[in-house]
Amino acid sequence: MTRDDPGREIVLPPVDASVFGYGSLRIMMLVCAAICAGFAVWAAVMQLLHPERDFLIVLLLVLLMCGAGFVYSLRVVRYSRDRIAVNSEGIWYLARNGPPTFMTWTDVGEVKANDTMQRLILTDASGKRAIRIEYQIEKFSALREFVLSHTSALARQAPAGTRVFHRTWINKIILGVLGLPFLFLAVECYLGGNASGSWVFFAGVLLLVLMIARDPVSLIIDPDRVLIRYPFWSRPISFDSISAITTQNVSSRGNVWAAVSIERKQKRKILLFRFREGSIALQDALDSAWRSSQASGIRV
Repeated sequence: MTRDDPGREIVLPPVDASVFGYGSLRIMMLVCAAICAGFAVWAAVMQLLHPERDFLIVLLLVLLMCGAGFVYSLRVVRYSRDRIAVNSEGIWYLARNGPPTFMTWTDVGEVKANDTMQRLILTDASGKRAIRIEYQIEKFSALREFVLSHTSALARQAPAGTRVFHRTWINKIILGVLGLPFLFLAVECYLGGNASGSWVFFAGVLLLVLMIARDPVSLIIDPDRVLIRYPFWSRPISFDSISAITTQNVSSRGNVWAAVSIERKQKRKILLFRFREGSIALQDALDSAWRSSQASGIRV
């Protein structure tokens, strides 16, 4: 996706440019859209044929989730036939239905990762042109590394002095919505005298609450440590215990998340993703603070 200056000259990519596309993503998302629409229609028809008052809440939640999946699938279908081309000179967005957008690497004023919407956004210094690279593009890791290696370090940094990063609430909202049917069914079983069934559904609610408790709220970078804050607790990580800070992709059910990985000495790594400020800014701030700590000899 692009936002371009209509008065700008059209520049086509040369033959030596590397081209990245979305492959079979369009077909897969059309199938997903059809499944979401079909399941929503089936649930609505079943409620009309066999009306059950207790099922109305579950039906509304099903329609909400299927509707969200349907809209998201169509959004992906809309850009899945576009392509991205890059070479040592710059980057092109090749829209299926529209003129290409070109930006030289020196024109790029900001590189921001919108991890919630799963896209990388390149904007020029004037703010009039933007190129969006969706995470679902084939060989996204290689393309991202190429983009980051050819853009200015200043374009990738978080605003000066940024030391607090905020996790988006979308994951907690999804888990909360998933927990409502379990809570509803647990109460129904309890009131109906089915205690064993009630405890099964309450266990599902408890599991989702534990998942929310393990979902970060924010991350604070101190001179000698990283503090990850959760809904009910905090987790300090000293810079002495860190061996590397990198960025990697995490794939799940067709989605791709750009995650910042904190590698720890003789301990499991920690993956951080979907922070509002973006994975690129987060990785840059963490890596800079960690290297500064090592260079100055700070110890906890």
